[in-house]
Amino acid sequence: MRSAPYRQALEVAWNLRALGLFLLGPAVGLGLGIAIFGMPRQLQIVAGVMFLFSLGMFASLARGEWRRVARGR
Repeated sequence: MRSAPYRQALEVAWNLRALGLFLLGPAVGLGLGIAIFGMPRQLQIVAGVMFLFSLGMFASLARGEWRRVARGR
């Protein structure tokens, strides 16, 4: 039997599924850019930092959605 936090996490993931795609694009783009074009090390670092920044913003949205879902029950 699944616990309530597990179901809540699934609901949050389902509600934010479209926004999650915006994280997948830069990650794949960064990997392909490095593999195909050989990006300079400094540019890789800057792109990685920007990805971490967007991941942090997504985590903030997920936290708010978690609270919204928890309040709705």
